[in-house]
Amino acid sequence: MSKLREGYVLRLGERNLLLPEKMVFMLQYAADDWSRVDIAEAFGVSVRTVEGYFDMVRKGLGKKSFAAALVELYRQKIIK
Repeated sequence: MSKLREGYVLRLGERNLLLPEKMVFMLQYAADDWSRVDIAEAFGVSVRTVEGYFDMVRKGLGKKSFAAALVELYRQKIIK
C-alpha cells in the first residue's frame, strides 16, 4: 500500500486500485462495525451510495463477499 495525495493504492497483482481517502474512512467505519445507515449519515450521502462504494471495492478486489474485501484491506494495511 502506498499513500497518495488523492488516496491509497492497493496492489492487486499486476494492477492497482486507487481508493479515495473518503472511501477509506467509510471502509474503516465498516470494519469498526458501524451500520451502513450510520456511515451514510456521517458522510452526508445516501445508504445506496455507501453500498455502491462498498460493492465497487469488493468487485475491484475480486472478492465474493464484502467481509473478504475487508480482510484484504486489513492485510494490505489500508484499514486497522
